[in-house]
Amino acid sequence: MQRCYIRWVDVFSPRPRFAGQFLFLTPDAEGWKVSFGIEPGTLFSPGGFRIERQGEVAWRSLHPGCLTGLSCSFTGAGADKLIAQMREGGAFRFTFRDRHGQAQDLTWPLEGFDAAIADFQAAAKTRGLVE
Repeated sequence: MQRCYIRWVDVFSPRPRFAGQFLFLTPDAEGWKVSFGIEPGTLFSPGGFRIERQGEVAWRSLHPGCLTGLSCSFTGAGADKLIAQMREGGAFRFTFRDRHGQAQDLTWPLEGFDAAIADFQAAAKTRGLVE
């Protein structure tokens, strides 16, 4: 099976209290799929899962699965909107309590994402993974 994806992994707590979070961006039947892997037991505040630009919130997720460490995926128009926000730059900000009860504040800069997604989309099209 041919695969083509963008992956971002952040291991923010090493063993013995391992904890991490990831993002996968993959081709999907509806265009693109953006999936976040969040440890079960993670709890975000309603404003804790967001993209910020110049100190302002540009995008946020209030999806219960994203805020509670359950299923957190975006497809179709939701993925398109999120990808457009990511292409504009800024940073993902994640403020939450991890599965061990520790407060976490992660920043994932989005500089360079616009070029990466353009390369990814071209490669996926060339390989016949998307139309």
